Amino acid sequence: MLHKRIVLPVIENMDDKRQAYFGRVVDQVERDPRTESYPNLPFIVLKETIEALPTYLEPNEIIDVLFEFINSHVHELNRMIHSPEYITNPHSLTVQCSEFVMAVIKTTMETADLESQDIDGRSKYRLSWPIEPEDFPYSED
Repeated sequence: MLHKRIVLPVIENMDDKRQAYFGRVVDQVERDPRTESYPNLPFIVLKETIEALPTYLEPNEIIDVLFEFINSHVHELNRMIHSPEYITNPHSLTVQCSEFVMAVIKTTMETADLESQDIDGRSKYRLSWPIEPEDFPYSED
């Protein structure tokens, strides 16, 4: 519960839908056994990035991306959070964590690409902007 307090003030300032989603994410991070290896880091990274993260992935998927990011950047993250710069400017970690946001967006887009494929033989109609009148299948009377 103590580590969770790092990110709760940010979640409390969100709308209800985002509060519910990221509340589930934080609860699952707290129970995840990988958190024992990095007690504060997952919550610090979430605190810095949570406002920019999309909510389309399942919580366990975003948590997997989170721990992949932490595993590959643990030394840089630890160096930053123990630096005088972080003490004077807590948002100095945001730039470093932007790679995590990009990884979540990439995973989200990959998931969307899989879902948009014509798997069961049904065709899908897509519109783009600007709309060409002859491309639109419906006409107005």
